[in-house]
Amino acid sequence: MTNEANNDTASAGLEPGACSDGPCSEATSHLWDYLDGELSEGDCARIKAHVGECPPCEDLFKNEKKIKDAVSRACGCEHAPQDLRGRVITMIAALRLESCGGSRSEKQPEPTRATE
Repeated sequence: MTNEANNDTASAGLEPGACSDGPCSEATSHLWDYLDGELSEGDCARIKAHVGECPPCEDLFKNEKKIKDAVSRACGCEHAPQDLRGRVITMIAALRLESCGGSRSEKQPEPTRATE
């Protein structure tokens, strides 16, 4: 496995040597969409089937679900203000683009920090 592949696996939360291609790559790239229930029925079923058959992915998904549940319990039913939500979504989109080797579009504003 190359150093680049090791870095990809580590960033996905998988141990080096764990499967990281094909279904694992797809599953980990959609981890939060899956946990948030934002996938189509078909995509959800495909990822669920893979996670059920792949111990490294199953461990990763279970751990991330525990974190999501803990945050949910700690935050209760408080919701982020809409402008904060928009800034966070913009930042995530920019980071995803950069991680894929792209660059930020000039049309896309640089995320700003909220001052309080």
